[in-house]
Amino acid sequence: MNALKQLKQLVATYSTLRLGKAVDLLKHILATYSNLRIGVAVVALAFPLILWFGPQLLGIKLELQPSMSAYYHTPMRNAFVGILFIVGSFLYAYRGYTLWEDKLLNVAGILAIGIAVFPTGINCSPDDLACLERAKLIFTSPKLHGFCAVGFFICISLVTLSFRPTLDLVQNQTTKKALTYTYIALAALMIVLPLIAAYLSYYSPENGRHVIFWVEFAAVYVFATYWMVKSFEVKETALEMMLAISEASTDVKALSKEVQVKRAERARHASQGKAIQLQR
Repeated sequence: MNALKQLKQLVATYSTLRLGKAVDLLKHILATYSNLRIGVAVVALAFPLILWFGPQLLGIKLELQPSMSAYYHTPMRNAFVGILFIVGSFLYAYRGYTLWEDKLLNVAGILAIGIAVFPTGINCSPDDLACLERAKLIFTSPKLHGFCAVGFFICISLVTLSFRPTLDLVQNQTTKKALTYTYIALAALMIVLPLIAAYLSYYSPENGRHVIFWVEFAAVYVFATYWMVKSFEVKETALEMMLAISEASTDVKALSKEVQVKRAERARHASQGKAIQLQR
């Protein structure tokens, strides 16, 4: 028996009044989660754009940095750290559908904050003595930063691949197949792109200058795309759930009306019986 049939059976046990309240509560929960998913997607989409165009809007002369992480050591530090804390808090608070998915989201949230807490190193040319002196005074942890960044995307990739339990609720087979391929592609990109960025950062920093930024840009947009696709999937599932509730509600109302008619008939027969006894 599938989940929708179980849902219909559950709804059938409710009275009409309780059913209406349950539907309103379900709509509220679905809308709240949908807004959270869309919200984090919008924040992710805006993240690299804020770092890139933010200085220009603030009247700050700042060239494009070699990587998104390098903006920590610029006037855009607060934006960089703040957005990562927003994303990390969302992921930690968001409840996954399964225990495995929920734990992965919690770890991803912690790693997102770790990306901000453990900043990457400062890029200084050998002849820039002022930069080299400043680098000695600022706390950096490039290895932990890289670990958190790669680990973050691996966790989200595994979350993306944990689509079976919720995707089974989608009844349209064409939609289900398209979503399956989409999730697999997004999961693959969320592993490949950060690894490319890490390789360029550690083994070819000069040749990968600015390329790392664009690779990270793409990885962040893949992350945002996942949450938008997830919102679409949940919306499709929610529509089917609402349809199931509507059908079950109709059955409940029809049954309630039938019961009321039978009670009225029994009451009428009872009153007629009493009337006959009185006549006797």
